[in-house]
Amino acid sequence: MVDPSRSNRFVQGMKTSKSDRLDAEAIAMALARGLLDTYRVRIPDDDTRLLREVARARRHLVNDNTALRNRARRDSGADHHALV
Repeated sequence: MVDPSRSNRFVQGMKTSKSDRLDAEAIAMALARGLLDTYRVRIPDDDTRLLREVARARRHLVNDNTALRNRARRDSGADHHALV
């Protein structure tokens, strides 16, 4: 895997617009020259994956809570401060 934001460095010298074909050629040339070892994408360990999963689940719960509160306020017709 190659980080696309870093692989652009290989294509910068070309005087044409960026394309998948040019990206592939630049990555192949960099791989042949042994330059990609320093541009590997970091694959998270199990602890990092778990932390991301917990954070993502929390974000969904917060969003669901906000949606439910907004719906309750809208449907009740009450002053929005009364349900906070």
